[in-house]
Amino acid sequence: MKFFREFIKNYKATYLLKKRYYNITSMVGLLSVAAGLAIMMALVFYVGPILGFDPDAKLDLSGIETFAIFVAGMSFIIACLYSGVLIVAGSFAFVMYKMGNFSKAEALNYALYSGYPEYWFENGP
Repeated sequence: MKFFREFIKNYKATYLLKKRYYNITSMVGLLSVAAGLAIMMALVFYVGPILGFDPDAKLDLSGIETFAIFVAGMSFIIACLYSGVLIVAGSFAFVMYKMGNFSKAEALNYALYSGYPEYWFENGP
């Protein structure tokens, strides 16, 4: 539950960032979603057929089976998008850490929870 609270708190704090850092965060977010979609497409269309999953197969389901497929599909999409966030934001945070702009705690907070360092804010979070 802490994860979701931190994530929502940091999402709301995004609009308090200085313009430069807001633009950087927006670009990291855009690249994260693109990476997540690329991962999802690769898994569905390249890895899926290798495992015997046909993405064009018609499913003849009813009731609880349809709901289970829906929940599994939504979970898959969320997992792919978050893995894109971890890859892109993690890479960005690692570079910033190596350049000395982030501490280790700030880099982990940025990569995992989309948290921002204090100096990125206009007047504080």
